[in-house]
Amino acid sequence: MDDLIHLDKFNHDCSRDLQVNIADLNKIRSQNLDFFLVLDLEGKVEILEFPVLMINAKTLHVEDIFHRFVRPSKMTEQRINEYIEGKYGKIGVDRYAA
Repeated sequence: MDDLIHLDKFNHDCSRDLQVNIADLNKIRSQNLDFFLVLDLEGKVEILEFPVLMINAKTLHVEDIFHRFVRPSKMTEQRINEYIEGKYGKIGVDRYAA
């Protein structure tokens, strides 16, 4: 991800902070899967972002992340602000940071 304006506005490292509870691991039934790909398409009218987490099915740890803007390829500051207002309202994204 090389769009510094986007990285300043959005935090894509939240998946790295997920902790696995050992009690939850003991409840999981064995599966013939190695990984889960979890995608969270972002956009209102069209898909703007394509973020994906690669989760190890055995440990539930995030193994890798992928993130790309689909269209437009580079957002202007005005478009980023419109996107934030459309997604989070007039209070903006900073109010949702924990």
